[in-house]
Amino acid sequence: ITDGDSILQIPHRWVHIGKVGEIIKCFREEGVETVLMAGRVGRPAFSSLHMDFTALRLVRKLARLSSLGDDKVFSAIIHFLEEQGFV
Repeated sequence: ITDGDSILQIPHRWVHIGKVGEIIKCFREEGVETVLMAGRVGRPAFSSLHMDFTALRLVRKLARLSSLGDDKVFSAIIHFLEEQGFV
């Protein structure tokens, strides 16, 4: 999450965090092979996510793991991205 001015010179797309299917599609269209997650991630309000079908499937898995801690949740996200062909 960033402000628009800081990335004006960098090719980019704005995609809502709840649109996981669209994010994966963008990655594939741009030839992304490697995904890096860095920095603090806040927990947005569930109602603000506007999830697509792919996000709903992923959230169902993540909800079961949330009581086990953030590490398990992030491990599941990494596994999901690997299943989609990213490293």
